[in-house]
Order: sequence, then structure tokens, then C-alpha cells
Amino acid sequence: MLVKLKYKLFLLLIMFISCDSNDDFSKETSKYIINHSFNYNQETDRLYFSIYAEPFMDRGGIQGELDSVDVKFYGFDMGSVIYIGLNDNGVNGDIIKDDKIYGRKINRDTTIMRRNSERIYLEYRAFYYQSNGDIVGTGILLDSVDIGNIIPLIGFINAPDTLIRPSNQSLSLEPISVQVIDPDGAENIRWVGFTSYHLEGDSMMNNGDYIYLHDDGGNIVLYEPNITSGDNLANDGIFSFYIPIYGSESEPPFQTKPGTFRWRFLSQDNSNEYSQAVEHEIVIQ
Repeated sequence: MLVKLKYKLFLLLIMFISCDSNDDFSKETSKYIINHSFNYNQETDRLYFSIYAEPFMDRGGIQGELDSVDVKFYGFDMGSVIYIGLNDNGVNGDIIKDDKIYGRKINRDTTIMRRNSERIYLEYRAFYYQSNGDIVGTGILLDSVDIGNIIPLIGFINAPDTLIRPSNQSLSLEPISVQVIDPDGAENIRWVGFTSYHLEGDSMMNNGDYIYLHDDGGNIVLYEPNITSGDNLANDGIFSFYIPIYGSESEPPFQTKPGTFRWRFLSQDNSNEYSQAVEHEIVIQ
């Protein structure tokens, strides 16, 4: 799901100052950078920045060539900042080479965008220099963007590729765990679960219902007499469960079917937003 972002331009600096002082070269103007763009794609958890920058600057007869373009990216409280260099060479997120539109795609920095329903701040900058190395001016354009709820992200899945059923009527409990990342922390996760599809039988296990995992530290008895989730630490974002595997000689309906299964993991947060599904195949013999 691509988040629809509401752009709010909160400040545009335009300064044209002519004087004989060397301080004039450090003054800013946004005349030379326009058409900025920012997107956050939740499916890939990546950020995209772009802006148009003129190749030359002329300030009172003093000319300079564009040297570099970047963006300062602030968090919701402007207490954290990262510097992201933009490029016009057709790689790393830039779409078309040498079209004067400087772009970049990066992974989301959780130290900057770490909360839901927050505002972030962007400062686009273009630097112009003379051939002798003296700075002519810096184009600056400031923007702020409201970010809505950021969906959960399923990280690693710790589950075997193959399980062997006991050769008698006994029961084995196989632990699995899934990491789920949410900007508001593990307490913002409503549930984590998976469905199990039997490929050879073309059918859903457990009546198609989700099998839920837990981040409870293994302190709650889920099934008598004393079966817990097997989770190690509560509220650490790692959700766990013991999968019961019944022996090949167990009586139906308790006997675990052999074959290839596709487990489809999903998570939902407290804002009713779902993560992207992640699948894992397992063979039970």
C-alpha cells in the first residue's frame, strides 16, 4: 500500500542580496530549485526524494555551476537529522539521467520515522561554486509532510523447512517465531498469525483459521496441561508458538498430515492496518 502523503509547504526562502562582502556568497536562494517530491512506499519500506535543480546560478554577474544536491531529513521533533545526497545519474532511485531532476531512494530510517501519525521535515539544498572553488550561493527549499499510520513489517521468520513426524502416537512441539516491526513498538501489534495451506491436498488446515503467535514471554498457559507459546521475552516484537506435530500412528483427527504446506504470515496493528503477507513453505514427512 502506497501511503498518500499530504504535502504542506511551510517555508520558502527567497533571498536576492547584492553587496561587495564575501558574506554575500553564503546567502541562500530557492529560485534555482523547484518541483520537489517525496513519497513513502510501505510495501517496500523505502523513501523517495526528488527535486529539479538548475545547472547554473547567476547572482549579480557572479556565475557558478551546480556542484551537488542533497536533502536534510528531520524527524517529527526535528531532534534527529540525516543527510541524503541526491543524484542525476539514473541510479539509486534517480529515474532519468541528466534531466536536471535529482532523486534518491533509501530504506526508511527508523531513528527518524519511528512513530505513526507524525510530521517529518525536509530541507532540499543545491550548492553552486565558481571555477576557483568559491561558493556562489545555496538554493534551499523547505517542506513538511504528514505521515499517516505506518503498517507493521514482518522481519525474520524462524521456522524449519522440514519436520519429521514421530513414528508412533506421541506428540512433538516444534517452536516457531516471527519478528514484527512497528514504529509504535510491539504494544501496537494487535495480532500475528498464519494460515496453513496443504499443497498436495489443495486444502486449508485448521478450517482456514489463523494460528496465532504470542509475545507474552511464555508465561501464559494456552493449552492444558501446561503448554505455553514458548516465547522468550514479552513485548520484544518476537512472536512465538509451539506447533503440535502428532505421530504417524496417532488416531484421526489428531494425526498430522504429511506433505508440503504453505504458511502465510500476517500481522495487524491497533489502527487496523495489515502488514504485507510473507510466505514460508515447509515439508512434513
